[in-house]
Amino acid sequence: MPGSARRDSLAPINFYDMPEDELYKMADGHYYTRKDIKSAFSSWAASPQLVISYAKYLRDDCVHVAVMDTHAMGDEVMVWHVPHLISAENHEHLAFGRIRGSAYQAVSLKDLEMHGLFTLLPELNVVPFDMFGSEILAEMFLEPTKSLDLNEIYLFDTIGSLFHELAFSIVTALLSIWPRSWRGYRQTAPAEEQQ
Repeated sequence: MPGSARRDSLAPINFYDMPEDELYKMADGHYYTRKDIKSAFSSWAASPQLVISYAKYLRDDCVHVAVMDTHAMGDEVMVWHVPHLISAENHEHLAFGRIRGSAYQAVSLKDLEMHGLFTLLPELNVVPFDMFGSEILAEMFLEPTKSLDLNEIYLFDTIGSLFHELAFSIVTALLSIWPRSWRGYRQTAPAEEQQ
């Protein structure tokens, strides 16, 4: 759990009240997971593939996949792309502040698996060689485009429903992991369902 999420956190409430050198030290310490830094940041990524690969890499039964609507979080939470704060890679975002409310939703990886995530994306059901699954993503994008059948659409809908109001954003992101042809879908439902 990020330090900023704990009730007893001594982290400053306002980003702009902190001296720049302290912010830099906190962001740098958080990004490089230094244990001696108390952080008001939590780590976020724009790619569900990266998040799921990292979750598999952790091999932790309690890991969750979380989504937030940065525009609906209000002024209490600020989200920064890492290169805007420190000299580092560009795959991560740092959120400053306590993440909570209806603009935030977390679902355990186990629940996602039980509802068909790895049926839809079996390539992600492996422990990656690197923590972010770069080699998995590179291989997936070399494959030909995939279309969807009706059963897959139902599974994506089921997974999305676990994220409540944020369902559309997570389903769109998951659908976009594979290169897809968006011209239609394969009709595989039983004939009585097609009518």
